[in-house]
Amino acid sequence: GGKEVKVAIHITHFENMTYTEQVKAVTNTNVLIAPHDESLTNAIFLQSKSTVLEIFPFSYHPSVFHWYAALRGVSYLSYMAEPDTETFQSCIEEQSTAGEDVKSL
Repeated sequence: GGKEVKVAIHITHFENMTYTEQVKAVTNTNVLIAPHDESLTNAIFLQSKSTVLEIFPFSYHPSVFHWYAALRGVSYLSYMAEPDTETFQSCIEEQSTAGEDVKSL
């Protein structure tokens, strides 16, 4: 059988925290999981041997946060979200229709 591991998970919204609160929260974090946005800048406050997992929207992958992680001795992982094919198809159809409206003017 497998080994049971207990973990504490804290969902944190940095936009509602002061700078000092953000630094304290990240300093006490072992694994930081966050979408690709400015809140990952806080990864510079992770302790060495921590891990950051950056989640990218589908088909988007430029990042500088892996450099921050490397500078701090932090493990860096990334994950690209699966495409939302229904929404994507809807956007394509809207763009096609919008283009036809422009052509008819």
